[in-house]
Amino acid sequence: GNWPARSKYLLQLLGYRSNAHFHFLFIGDGPEKEGFRQAIQQAGLTDNVIILDSTPKIKNYYSAMNLFVLPSLFEGLPMAGIEAQANGLPIIVSDTISHQLKITKTTFLSVQPDKESIKSWVEAILITQSRIDNQNVQEQFLKKGFLIDSSVAKWEEIYLS
Repeated sequence: GNWPARSKYLLQLLGYRSNAHFHFLFIGDGPEKEGFRQAIQQAGLTDNVIILDSTPKIKNYYSAMNLFVLPSLFEGLPMAGIEAQANGLPIIVSDTISHQLKITKTTFLSVQPDKESIKSWVEAILITQSRIDNQNVQEQFLKKGFLIDSSVAKWEEIYLS
């Protein structure tokens, strides 16, 4: 993914965590990945962060997560957010992302570098850490006209049109 924009903000969330105990799983590659890894070490957050290379089997990792967080500044309709919802994860994403992304439990928040914005993300993370029941996920996708098995292909069509 886009390491510079997303990772810096997520590092701020980790740094703000006060009494919260967050663990982040980053999956992706990019030119800034090594710098991000070093920033994590310098911040003393290596116990809170796992970084994995890009993988076509990303859905296998969703079962290890409670929540999908995407504070992206430049995303339209991210496929990862759709996949995360299809796998029962509530999502917290930037309010700059298309609201078409909302299928199940979705929270849209502003990405600003100030403490109030960071605090609102941390609070949302703390209250949104329960996975969505599989039956409910399927019902929500059906309401939007998608079967889980074919939803990614249909969303790709919408995204590319």
